[in-house]
Amino acid sequence: YRAQVSGVVAPKKFRVTFIDYGNSEVVTIDKLRTLSSKFSTLVLAPQAKNAQLALITVPEMDDDFGLAAYERIREETEGRRLSAKLLNTSGPNGRICQVVLYAEQPVAASSKKAATPSVNEILVREGLATINRALLKARAGGAELSAFKDVLEKLKEAQEVARSSRTGLWQYGDFMDDEA
Repeated sequence: YRAQVSGVVAPKKFRVTFIDYGNSEVVTIDKLRTLSSKFSTLVLAPQAKNAQLALITVPEMDDDFGLAAYERIREETEGRRLSAKLLNTSGPNGRICQVVLYAEQPVAASSKKAATPSVNEILVREGLATINRALLKARAGGAELSAFKDVLEKLKEAQEVARSSRTGLWQYGDFMDDEA
């Protein structure tokens, strides 16, 4: 497997990221080999892409509701066919895909006429994520936001539901009033 060393964990132990699958693990130095040039990233681009849920901020694992958000993402995605709507890219050289993630619903649920909410929207509605205000401010007035206005409107509605019902991150009220 093609991998990139992403860090040193201990003497002769390295964290590697498998560039065609996206997962990572710690390996010993005896498991590492120099890659033949015929398999280089100049010949075949990495097949895995870094992505993050667009327009929202999810708490870190060790923050309040971080573990709950992780578990909810897992519940919505594990073992399901996923599709992603790419909104834009960010980061150095546009290497991080900003996506709206959709999980295929079980057959019984798919017979309903209502549109399936995105994972992004579910997290916000359940108070496990918030709309990324810094991102919105950075793009305010730009044509870029109008390209995904429908997604943003659904997220705003979901956040209002969570805020008004004091769900999850909103349990003590509107904590975002204090932020500039």
